[in-house]
Amino acid sequence: MALRSVVVAGFLATALGLPGIVSAQDAGFYAGVSAGQGRYNNGCAGLVNAGLTGSCDEKDAAWKIFGGYQFNRIFGAEAGYTKLGEAHIRGTLGSAQAVASGFEMVGVATMPISGQFAAYGKAGFLRWDVDLSGAGISIGDTGTSMTLGAGLQYHFTKRLAARAEWQRYSDVGDDNITGQSDVDVLSIGLVITF
Repeated sequence: MALRSVVVAGFLATALGLPGIVSAQDAGFYAGVSAGQGRYNNGCAGLVNAGLTGSCDEKDAAWKIFGGYQFNRIFGAEAGYTKLGEAHIRGTLGSAQAVASGFEMVGVATMPISGQFAAYGKAGFLRWDVDLSGAGISIGDTGTSMTLGAGLQYHFTKRLAARAEWQRYSDVGDDNITGQSDVDVLSIGLVITF
C-alpha cells in the first residue's frame, strides 16, 4: 500500500508540476547503444510465400543506437535506429534471408527502485523496413508498427548506466509481400547522461 501511495504521489506531482518531489537534476538528454539477440516469430513466412522450403533460423544478432530526453524522474521520450537481425532459410534452392530494421519513437516511464536501480517500461512505434533477398528473390516493403518494452537500469555513476531490456516489435512486415512477424529483442546496453 505504501509503495502505491509513493507511485501515485510521484505521478500527481509530475502532472501538477509540484516542486520538491521530482528534482530538476533528473531531467536532461541521454544517449546509448545496446546489443543482444533478436528472435522472429514466423520470420521465414515471406520466404516460404516466395516458394522456398528448408530449415528456418529465426534468431540473429540485434543492436540499437538511441537518444532521448528525460523530462523528470518518471517520464521521458526516446528515439533510435534498430537493426532487428535476420531470419534465414537454407534449402535445396539455396539460402535466402529476411532482414528488418527501422527507426523507433517511444515514450518511457521509469520507476526508481533504489538509489542505483530503476525499472522502466516503454511504448511507441517503429517505422520498419523489411527486405527479402537470395535464391532469386529481391522484395522489400516499409510500414509502421507498435513496439512495447520493459527493462532494468543500473546507475554506476550519475552520468553512466547499464540497461537490461526486453522489447517486442509487433507485426513487422506485410503479410502479402514480405510476410509478417513479431520480433522479440533481448539486449544489454550502456547509457550516458549529458
